[in-house]
Amino acid sequence: MGMWSKSQGLRERYPLLSHQLDTAASALALWDRWLRPGLRQIIEDSLGAEARAWVAFAAGQHDTGKANPVFQAQIGAANTEQWHVQVRKQLEAEGFSCEVPVERRMLCVAMRKCRRSSSPPGS
Repeated sequence: MGMWSKSQGLRERYPLLSHQLDTAASALALWDRWLRPGLRQIIEDSLGAEARAWVAFAAGQHDTGKANPVFQAQIGAANTEQWHVQVRKQLEAEGFSCEVPVERRMLCVAMRKCRRSSSPPGS
């Protein structure tokens, strides 16, 4: 089973690896076409001759935390969809634990309540 990273607004889940590669490529494009030379030099002075590659690598890794059973199966999600259940079963069949400690589940519930209470009226 491939790990996924995005689904909102898409017909199907977008693979995590594809998202990481897209993000790294975007960082390279920004480095080459948008970053002003003075700022590029400051970064190169800090990171060395391979600064461009390090920036692309760091950008590409920004969602690496999604490569875990809790995210992949959307355990504790406010809205459970059928594919969440299917992904969870696949993960468990592959030997991953999808158990979430009680403390973490309680934290998720508390965070959702806070978000709702701080939302503008009618949202």
